[in-house]
Amino acid sequence: MATTVPLSERAPHGWSDCTRRTSPSQTDGPKTSASTTPTMDDGPSSSTPALPSDPRERKEIPLAEGLLWYFPNALAEIARISKMGNDQHNPGQPLHHARSKSTDHADCIIRHLVDAGTLDSDGARHTAKMAWRALALLQEELERDLGLPLPRNARP
Repeated sequence: MATTVPLSERAPHGWSDCTRRTSPSQTDGPKTSASTTPTMDDGPSSSTPALPSDPRERKEIPLAEGLLWYFPNALAEIARISKMGNDQHNPGQPLHHARSKSTDHADCIIRHLVDAGTLDSDGARHTAKMAWRALALLQEELERDLGLPLPRNARP
């Protein structure tokens, strides 16, 4: 049975222990050249775009109809998890994914899956944290396999 924690009892931010479980080999982050890694003030990256430039190919990737309009509430919840993580790990800094601070996505996915349907100690849904981790794992896999640069708001 899922536990419900009233909003008044939820911590303002923070994640469970899984964000602190990293091995030394996992903290180096992806290797990128300084010329392709945007800084927080750079705005849009001039590196490889996430979408193809050919209009026909772009139509085969329905981001609104096939993602946003399928899962608007779930994506909003994942965005909230990003903000919570940034507030905890990068207080006072603009929103960004500091990758070296947690790299054990697969293990965290399983730990959050075990508690799916309940709230974590910080009041966030375990399922939302699991989904965030799954997106992070997929993003890093695509970068590795396709040789893609870091996304705009990712930092090593």
